[in-house]
Amino acid sequence: MSAIGVDTESFKFGEWHAAGERHIRESGLAFTFLRPNSFMQNFINYFPPRDGVIYLPWGNGRASFVDTRDIATAAAEVLITRDHEGKTYTLTGPAALGIAEVANILSEAAGREINYVDLPESAARDGMLQAGLPQWQVDALMELHAINKQNLWSTVTSDIEEVSGKPPIEFAQFARDHAEKFRAS
Repeated sequence: MSAIGVDTESFKFGEWHAAGERHIRESGLAFTFLRPNSFMQNFINYFPPRDGVIYLPWGNGRASFVDTRDIATAAAEVLITRDHEGKTYTLTGPAALGIAEVANILSEAAGREINYVDLPESAARDGMLQAGLPQWQVDALMELHAINKQNLWSTVTSDIEEVSGKPPIEFAQFARDHAEKFRAS
């Protein structure tokens, strides 16, 4: 598993993934690269609503969030068949969403209001540093936020359906499946 954008964008996490892909290609081993976009599950683990608010420095940026269950399904498929050797798949959800749209979908699923606050980049950086994240990680995460703010990862692909034979999970389904987590946040 790699990451979306490693072949077209220059960002710290992407550079690390691109180096891994390069080593695997040069090794001569059979491979299939899965390059997922930002995970839907990040709204549970990394930027969940706090007191009914999602705080991110994304402006009106959009991303084609992907459910990790779809990534697992794609990974299982490429592991059990040889039809995928030497291929690269960019795994996305079925739609590009802004964080305000995400907040509305989560609100509906949770049965309570969840809002989006476009956090100033300086406040996001300061908050991560105050939480104890190391500078290198804060810098890398701020790069990802900037990429998303610029809509660079809003492309939607059909790769999940191509690999698994079924369409990717919609964000609304993800939200309903995990509604209890958003009711309590």
